[in-house]
Amino acid sequence: MLTALAIVTAVTAVLAVVLGVLLAKTHSDLASERRSRAQAEEEKAAVRAETEAAERALSSASTRLIETQTALEAETLRADQAEIPLHEAERRAALATQAMEAWGEAALALERLGRHRAWSVLAGPSLAPPWSEGEAEAPGMTLLHGIEVEIESIREEVGTPGQLEVVLGEKLDLTPAAAALGLVAIRELLRRLAPGCEELQVHVDGSPVPPEIAVQAVGVRSLGDVAGTASDVMAAVSSQGWPSLVAIEDPETGRVGIELSLG
Repeated sequence: MLTALAIVTAVTAVLAVVLGVLLAKTHSDLASERRSRAQAEEEKAAVRAETEAAERALSSASTRLIETQTALEAETLRADQAEIPLHEAERRAALATQAMEAWGEAALALERLGRHRAWSVLAGPSLAPPWSEGEAEAPGMTLLHGIEVEIESIREEVGTPGQLEVVLGEKLDLTPAAAALGLVAIRELLRRLAPGCEELQVHVDGSPVPPEIAVQAVGVRSLGDVAGTASDVMAAVSSQGWPSLVAIEDPETGRVGIELSLG
């Protein structure tokens, strides 16, 4: 009887232990599950917060895009409204340029005819001119030949010697209008300087863009008068926006320098 009671007691004790272990494990599992659920809720909350932030950013970007598109449409409308007068201004500028170049072509054609006549007077019909007759001639070369003939004409008519120095004349890239106006200005300048000096020097440089011409009057007898008359000629072409400079370079030798940019 006692033995049976002991067995029952032992079994009861074992069951109690097993039951305690099971209860402890259950409590542990429940705690772990609660922690997992809490972590999952936190992660869901973080995802929701990120999603809401992304949605707000997208909404803000969409608003800015709409505002930008609206501003662009307004700017396009203003540009379209201004397009007609802009095209008209461009058309008028193109017509003015064409007219100026047509004048330049005609002026250079007349210059070539006058150059041939002047050379015949200076050298006689037997001496060929230093250029090829009948061949197409670039505006820059017409300018150079015109200056050359003018220097010789002044030597014969006024008695003032002169010389022409050319640097990179093959690169003397000029429009007909610029060549024609430049030749008229230099010719007038030389004619005004010649009576009041002992020598004329002309330097044409084709390397800069635009090309440049420098004129020096040497042995000037009245520096102020010569500088003043040179300034008058430069002022006459100032409407073209061509940079120019008149300077008394050396009072001792009576040297006056004039520089003109052909563009």
